[in-house]
Amino acid sequence: MPETTLLAMQLESEAAAAGRARQAVGALVSHALRSVEGPDLLLLTTELVTNAVRHGAGDPITLHVSRADKEMRLRVSNPGTLSTPAPTVGGPHGGWGLQLVAAVSSEWGREVADGWTHVWFAMREPRETLLQRTRGPQHTSA
Repeated sequence: MPETTLLAMQLESEAAAAGRARQAVGALVSHALRSVEGPDLLLLTTELVTNAVRHGAGDPITLHVSRADKEMRLRVSNPGTLSTPAPTVGGPHGGWGLQLVAAVSSEWGREVADGWTHVWFAMREPRETLLQRTRGPQHTSA
């Protein structure tokens, strides 16, 4: 199945950007995803857009969501080449975002090209939710 773009938008680099991104991506949940994936997708969207606002070099931030076969892929891009830190150990003032992306997504990455930083993640079906992963295998009695 070829890749299909579900959403492409630009955001201003401001505090409200993550909320706008969540709203736009949230509209896809009922149309393009299984409902179990929705909360994870929104969480990771918020993390990537927030990082772009905090660490980027300004406007615009671009958000691109696509689907191919059983994979949903979301990419956030922003001007600047040092705008996405490596995952660190989180603390009381932050630092958890990329750890969440790594833990919840099927895969993720970041690239720097032509003065832009691109951070992306993919979610593949079938997949366990974060809650299922943290609870471990569920057993039923016969």
